Amino acid sequence: MFGAIVTFSLDSAGPIAQTVDQRQALGKGFLMLGGVAVLVLIGGIVLGRIRNRVKHSAQRNQADFTLEEIRRLRDQGDLTISEYETLRQGVIDRMQLQSAGKVKDGR
Repeated sequence: MFGAIVTFSLDSAGPIAQTVDQRQALGKGFLMLGGVAVLVLIGGIVLGRIRNRVKHSAQRNQADFTLEEIRRLRDQGDLTISEYETLRQGVIDRMQLQSAGKVKDGR
């Protein structure tokens, strides 16, 4: 009878031990999944901010040029003819909007 109790105790300890191991493995899996989710979220936020910063700086840079500056850049060979024409038209459009009172400082 004592042997049956010992055997019963050992047999019942096996599934309990497996359950604890499975729970620990499952917990580690959820922890890793949560970590990956946090990294993806942070990465998305960082990429979004970088995208907005680049977008706004490009708009600011185009608006900050004067006709004299873009002519100088063209003459130095820093701008192609098509880049010069694009920037020139942007400056002219901005000046027309400013004269109409629609834009205060060109930004």
